Amino acid sequence: REATPPQPPPQPLQRQPSDGAVTLVLGAGNQSFLGVVDVLSRCLQHAEPVLLKLHPLRPWLSPPLLLILAPLIARNIVAVTLDRGVEQASALCTHPLVGHVHLTGSEETATAVRASLDRAGRPHVGITSELGCATPWLVSPGAWSGEELRHAATLIATAKKGNGGCNCLSAQVVVVARDWPQRGEFLSLLTATIAAQPTVPAYYPGAHKRRAALGALYGARASPVVGASLPHTRLTAEDEVLLLDCGVAGEASFDGAALRTEAFCPALAVVQL
Repeated sequence: REATPPQPPPQPLQRQPSDGAVTLVLGAGNQSFLGVVDVLSRCLQHAEPVLLKLHPLRPWLSPPLLLILAPLIARNIVAVTLDRGVEQASALCTHPLVGHVHLTGSEETATAVRASLDRAGRPHVGITSELGCATPWLVSPGAWSGEELRHAATLIATAKKGNGGCNCLSAQVVVVARDWPQRGEFLSLLTATIAAQPTVPAYYPGAHKRRAALGALYGARASPVVGASLPHTRLTAEDEVLLLDCGVAGEASFDGAALRTEAFCPALAVVQL
């Protein structure tokens, strides 16, 4: 078999980006893979050069990302920078070369970026956002076997406790039918499963504050569930899942405050329909 001739090194783009040609990706702080996905999406699906600004919680991603994205970096299609504070981030967002901003974060962050662009006289700069929500899990009524109940409880507990509840798709609301004969059995099993699973720190900035606010709001209808502990893990009471009893939708005592904002913390609301 003939040997493959050596390939010439990749040539960088000679054309410099024009005003508004670059997409700024504000990297996620809770998951390492999201920044790469966002960069590749804007490059390959939208044919845009990209500057990736890493989240302040994940500066250690720089070395591996420089290797992963090396072919695009060598062609001057992608660049990676560390976070250097709010002032630098605002300057990047409003830079004349930036025509689009993509972020993974909260609605509050997206609103702040939009306001910064408008103040800088750049209302034409677009924003796309991968934001979280009060993610509901609907448990349909029916005749469930014991194994099916355990499986459903495990799925919800894992979705809630993973990453300290700091995921945009983390379970935040469990919806059950009030007249479901197995409702009590299932909710007891869910509580026991949350307690059996290891608790990990809710490390994301503001997580403990948001949990405390929900606990104060729901008062006696908020119940902490102490989980199993992992060795060499420093935990506080604020890291444990807080169950919030919203009550029955439509009744006067119903409290749906937990349904109107993303918790992004170890809090799980229960709603009866």
